[in-house]
Amino acid sequence: MYFTGGHDMDFIGIRDLSQRTSAYVRRKDWIVITKNGKPVKIMIDINAEDLEDFILAKHLQLEKELRNAARDANRGKLKTLAQILPRRRKAA
Repeated sequence: MYFTGGHDMDFIGIRDLSQRTSAYVRRKDWIVITKNGKPVKIMIDINAEDLEDFILAKHLQLEKELRNAARDANRGKLKTLAQILPRRRKAA
């Protein structure tokens, strides 16, 4: 999986990335992209299976909703899908 240790990590400037993007994309190590010497992005090697896990793990609203659902379940206060959907549609 993508969060395990043991990854090599290089720091490269954004200008170098723009000039040699293909070479960096082929690499299997993690790359920290810098702008004016400061980190701005991380490029990691990922496969299709891990992508879904990564997106779900980083989706802050989903994380909040899961905590709320666990709290409601512990209190015996559960909501049906019919109760939740209209509220979600209004928020969107």
